[in-house]
Amino acid sequence: MQLVYIAGTSFCGSTILDVLLGARGAACSLGEVHRLSMNARARQRSFGNRCSCGLELPACPTWVARVAASELPTAPNEPEDHLVVPVCWTGARPVPRRVRATILATRSSPRRCWTLLAGRQLQAYMQQAEASWRLFEAAAAHSGSCMVVDSSKSLVRMKALAYVRPEATTIVHMTRDIRGYVASAVRHRAASVQSAARTWCVTNQRTAWAVSRLPPTVRRVPLKYEALCRDPEAALERIVESSVDLGPPPILADARGLHLIPGNPLLRHEPRPIREDTRWLEDLSAKDVAAVERIANRAGLSPQFYPD
Repeated sequence: MQLVYIAGTSFCGSTILDVLLGARGAACSLGEVHRLSMNARARQRSFGNRCSCGLELPACPTWVARVAASELPTAPNEPEDHLVVPVCWTGARPVPRRVRATILATRSSPRRCWTLLAGRQLQAYMQQAEASWRLFEAAAAHSGSCMVVDSSKSLVRMKALAYVRPEATTIVHMTRDIRGYVASAVRHRAASVQSAARTWCVTNQRTAWAVSRLPPTVRRVPLKYEALCRDPEAALERIVESSVDLGPPPILADARGLHLIPGNPLLRHEPRPIREDTRWLEDLSAKDVAAVERIANRAGLSPQFYPD
């Protein structure tokens, strides 16, 4: 069983890639799996607890079967309307800075991490990564697929998963033109143009650095959102091994029958055509575009991050 883990910024098209892989029968699409544990945080109880089929996760027969087959314990003392599974950090605080820095910095194995930073926190995090693999195996067996897709995008989660089974992991660093990302961040998060541009630069630089420090047996695939929209078939063939039958190319991105946890909530409601979102051409002024490109140039990056 192979894992395809999608890393990158928000609004990079990861959910569309996740849906396309699942829709063509190449993989079992799970979406942003880390949200199974995020539901344990009180401030995020109302976020990410719904399957793409429209049902709450505890009411979705597919997710209930996946969790039951994995034999993972659900979190105690949780309300019945929340399905909480220990697949990522669920403490009241974010992942401790020392743990995060150590996992991202080391190139080798968890044992190297433990020599650099001995502690229960890191050990617990690696145990959660192993629990994720158990969930992946159960989901693959339930769907009859040989590949599972996780689009959580967390770098620490990416490194921990790759440590457990490096030879079975494919990391897709998905990027989007900085102008399209900034327009989406301004539209959905009310961010300023400058702060959104800096976030794009920092996140993609950190992701590329973290991917470069993965174990050598981990497969790496850089992919641009624009290339995926222009030619989905060619993009998927770069990710999926040649021995896997991709099936006919989809016309629409439809997540409703895949039972994944989508990052884009719009995919829960109706199929969407596979086309590039170019609304930044109307949303950003010439002054905004100049400011965005200037910030990218100062960071030594092209607006597309990965040049054509």
